[in-house]
Amino acid sequence: MSPHPETDADRKKSTEELCNEIHHLAHITTQGTMQGNAIRAVGKFSAILIQLSVKADEQSTRLIALTRTLKWLTIALIVVGVIDITLRLFGR
Repeated sequence: MSPHPETDADRKKSTEELCNEIHHLAHITTQGTMQGNAIRAVGKFSAILIQLSVKADEQSTRLIALTRTLKWLTIALIVVGVIDITLRLFGR
């Protein structure tokens, strides 16, 4: 668990919620209490980056799996093509 419980809670929020909170904190920051709200906004932004990183990792894993499947499908099609060409050239 993080020493900052708000950060742990932010990791569970949706990206849209975090963006809205950052917007709210930025609006409050322009009206006065700058330092504390700016630090909280950075924390929420880091939670968004973590979420994006996890999603990117998931998509990369899917892409790797699809690439491997395509490789084996291509190999299978080459084998079928070679067998077909061989049978056509040298008869049955």
